[in-house]
Formats: sequence, structure tokens, C-alpha cells
Amino acid sequence: MATRLEPELGKGNAMGLSSLVSGQVEKRSQKILHKEVAKVGGRIEDLVELDTGREPGLVSMLLVSQFGGETSAAKVRISRISVDDSSAVFVRPFAGAIMHPGELHTIVPGSLAGAVVRARDGWHGDAGPLAASAELEAALRKFSWTLRTHLVTALPWAIQLRPLGDGTSQLAMLCGSYAGLFSVTYGVALFQKLVGVIRPLLGNESAGPADFLEPGYGELALRHLRA
Repeated sequence: MATRLEPELGKGNAMGLSSLVSGQVEKRSQKILHKEVAKVGGRIEDLVELDTGREPGLVSMLLVSQFGGETSAAKVRISRISVDDSSAVFVRPFAGAIMHPGELHTIVPGSLAGAVVRARDGWHGDAGPLAASAELEAALRKFSWTLRTHLVTALPWAIQLRPLGDGTSQLAMLCGSYAGLFSVTYGVALFQKLVGVIRPLLGNESAGPADFLEPGYGELALRHLRA
């Protein structure tokens, strides 16, 4: 899956070269995630690392780091996050040492009539009670529409929901960057908030299983959520 990235405006490539050679982006991502999960009182279990394509060459990564461009993920790291009695899966894609936006996934009881997505231009699909919820809208105002590493990625959607056909739904959030007091985080706390707001809004629609409206790692995440 190709992702468009742009260089961080106003910054040179000194950080980019050392990061791309040493793989520090991936290591830093792991450190950030573990700290963030611990902060919300959760536990993290690193499940698997999967090769999904060809690793980009160093020259290709340097060109994207300097000038921007598209890269396709060559590897994904999948982790399970447990907070209280809830469980989520975090999928983090990488093109070499370039991190693409991660996705947080969980299963919630209830469903809508079909799949919905909250994109930059609003809701798509029959969002019904989600679109009408002032509490959900307030929570979504805290969503970050960009992921910043040594590159900047604009996120095309915030959350997606699809019925699984068994009275439950799969909820996904695309992960940007959230400035904390001392470091950047990926929005685990916001995801927990969104799950809490969305769960009581879902009814008992007898909807059949549906695909997400936007491409992502939904099927891969679902396999690990059900494992």
C-alpha cells in the first residue's frame, strides 16, 4: 500500500541520513509506543513482524527523505495492547526505516447498517448516530491529521467502522502524532476515548459483514484480534 510523504518543512536532512542508515526511526517508534501504553495503564505484547514487500534501497529512502514521494510498506509490526478488560491491535507499517501511519483496531459490540468512515471532508456511509453525536465530534476535534517523523504524512481518514456480521463491529483509527509534555505519542489514549464514546451509539443492526470503505490493514488486524 503506497503512502505519500513530504519532508519536514524548515528542517534539513541531517536527521534523515542517520535515521535511515541506523534504523533509529523504527527503534524510536517502539520506545514511544511502550511508554504511551504504560502511561494509560496498559500492557503491550509484540506479536509478529511480517514482510509485505521489497525493502526500499538506501538511495530511494534518501530521495524520499529529501524531496518527498511515495513509498510502499515492506514490513509491518503487530502488537496487542490490553487496557483493563479491552484489547486492541496496533499495526505499524515501515518502508525500510520510514514509518507509515499505524492503525489501531479493536472489536466493539453492536453495529450500524454498513461500513462508515470519518474522512477529512466528513462522514461517508450511513453514519447515523455517530454523525449526530456531539460528544464524538468533540473527541474527534483532538484527532491529529498528520504523522510527523523526519517526514510528514497527511492522513486521509481518522476512524472507520465496519460490521462483522455477528453483532459486533471492527473499529479502526489511523494514527498521527500527538505532542505530549516530553515526547510525541500515537494517540492510544484518544483511541480509548473514542471506543468509549462509540460503543453506546451502536445498535443491534442485523447487518452482514462489510469491508472498510478506505484501504488499510483491517483483515490483518482482525486475524490477530480473533486469535
